[in-house]
Amino acid sequence: MSRKILLIITGCLAISMALGTAAYALAPIRAVVLEVFGAPTAPTMTGSAGSISVVVAGTPTVTCSGASFTGTVNPGSYTAYATITTLSSGSCGSWIVSMPCSMTIDADTGQNVGTGPPDTNVTGTAHVTYGSGGCLRFQSTANGCTFDVGGNVATSFDETPDGNGDQGLSFSGSGLVVKNPYGCLGTPSNGSAVTLTATFRVHITATADEHVDFIP
Repeated sequence: MSRKILLIITGCLAISMALGTAAYALAPIRAVVLEVFGAPTAPTMTGSAGSISVVVAGTPTVTCSGASFTGTVNPGSYTAYATITTLSSGSCGSWIVSMPCSMTIDADTGQNVGTGPPDTNVTGTAHVTYGSGGCLRFQSTANGCTFDVGGNVATSFDETPDGNGDQGLSFSGSGLVVKNPYGCLGTPSNGSAVTLTATFRVHITATADEHVDFIP
């Protein structure tokens, strides 16, 4: 039998959501945790079939396919509802992408979420900075140029499972910069603007296969 981990977003917001010709107002929402038959408090989250595109200072720099990650989900939270701990960049041409620190993801408090059909636009923010560095590291196997990327970038979680039961997580936008470039001969330079676009299929495993569900 399919079970769900409920990630409940905290807030006191009344939100109108258009659905066809009808409109619905969400009641104030609060944080609760639904126990899932002894499931761990931080179920495993894996991402697969990932694509990554990085544009630095307006110039396409890194493109990856077949990327994957591992992390955890924190049920009952909207602040740091998920943590990504490791990244395998897949095929990135002459670049190697790694994660020197963990990345946390928050959900926005004002969401059009409900108990009806799955939500396709549960937006949030990924925090990619740790101290003076960044949680994404790029190293060129061609010339040795290495730089970190840090800052914050917008995320979107698609609750709708695909044919394999996987859900979707995407990263898209600016808000990131180059940090600590080394051996790059001035390009990219420290503070150069970075635009990140990435998509992953997400699978949640607790005591059995689960799904993430944001509800009021």
